[in-house]
Amino acid sequence: MPRIGKIIRYQRKKLEMTQQQASELIGISRTLLCAIETGRSRPHRAMTMLILSKLGTTRGEVLREMNPAPEITTTPVAETVAPEPEASIALKDKLAVILENCCSEIERSEEKRIFELAPGVQIVVG
Repeated sequence: MPRIGKIIRYQRKKLEMTQQQASELIGISRTLLCAIETGRSRPHRAMTMLILSKLGTTRGEVLREMNPAPEITTTPVAETVAPEPEASIALKDKLAVILENCCSEIERSEEKRIFELAPGVQIVVG
């Protein structure tokens, strides 16, 4: 996470302000602003909030801008590839074998098998 000085410098530069202009707006000396931006001085929380407020932002807003969240991509269901019918049958059979070893089978027919994982929790294979 960037130090507060980098956050303040980022916002000041985004506003295209010099250190002198920003220090006058904030009400502190240019020397102090320079020391804060370079990390030689660390303002207390109230001062940090005042500086960022005078620069028209918050710490969270600047951090989000400096470190944007990664883009998430999704694949629509229609574009996914369905398994071949034979593969589906094989997978169903394998799943049924696994469930036979850990669960109670409560119903069986040609089309489906129902297993009980726990009281009131069922899995239908078919």
